[in-house]
Amino acid sequence: SLTNKDLQESSGNDEESNMFFQYTAKVLAQLQRKLQDRTTIARQIETENSETENSEEVIKELEKFDVNITPYLNDETQGDNSFGLKQTVVNSYDPNDVICLEGTTILPEHVGEYVHYRIRFENLGTANATNIVVKDVIDETKYDVSSLIPLNGSHNFTTRIREGNIVEFIFEGINLPFDDANNDGFVVFKIKTLDTLVLGDTFANQAEIYFDFNFPVITNNYSTTVAEENLSIDDYEASESSVYPNPAKNYIAISSNSSLDLVLIRDVNGRLIKTFNAINQNFENPLDVSSLTSGLYFIELKFGTTHKTLKFIKN
Repeated sequence: SLTNKDLQESSGNDEESNMFFQYTAKVLAQLQRKLQDRTTIARQIETENSETENSEEVIKELEKFDVNITPYLNDETQGDNSFGLKQTVVNSYDPNDVICLEGTTILPEHVGEYVHYRIRFENLGTANATNIVVKDVIDETKYDVSSLIPLNGSHNFTTRIREGNIVEFIFEGINLPFDDANNDGFVVFKIKTLDTLVLGDTFANQAEIYFDFNFPVITNNYSTTVAEENLSIDDYEASESSVYPNPAKNYIAISSNSSLDLVLIRDVNGRLIKTFNAINQNFENPLDVSSLTSGLYFIELKFGTTHKTLKFIKN
């Protein structure tokens, strides 16, 4: 069995990993607030008997968040410094649910890598829940059970794997209240998909949540499909863009199959630092970034109605 403390000692000693999970928690909180805001809007639309399609437009919107750890300097493993969260806005929903943070699709090149799951539970009873067990039966034809790593939880918990693929997150003595302000909890874990999955394959996850001696609450079955991005011609050309050298000292150059209209450089806080446009800048020539201080920057490339954001390091 693994406790939160064990996880911190085994994988949490890496300061970079700790920063990553802290930032991820902030992103999840931002998403929850945004979803609540949009749910309120959707309900207001329904209450006012507005057109149905307006309500659906708000509810079905896909929210995307990105988390990045900086600086990159002297970081030997830069590939694990970023994470993307995708979630579709919903209206009424069961508070006991599971979601894959990568979303409903992953690219073929991400097969065999970690996917992240969050399982939420809520005590909707009339008394405190003394013990809670979140049971997750892992599909061994789609996932590598040996790669599973618990990452975080709302309360202290232990993790047990039995019979090869039955994972139990045990919140012993949680005493979860039943009032709306304090009756929520969650667990987050990551697991690798098998590298044998191919384009079109689907993998899914579902959990059973036991509150004391009650029958389990069954969550939704969250499915993710291995799929290629359906890009338009403009999107494809934007996806072929790159910036070099990276890291850079005084100048950067942009390689692109499409004609650039605008280049924006922002710092890690999203502040606009530099602007280059086609009126006063020939994008075939290097861009002067010598005035920037050392660190990570985001460079936004605009091609008419499409755009792409890249990262570069200024030495």
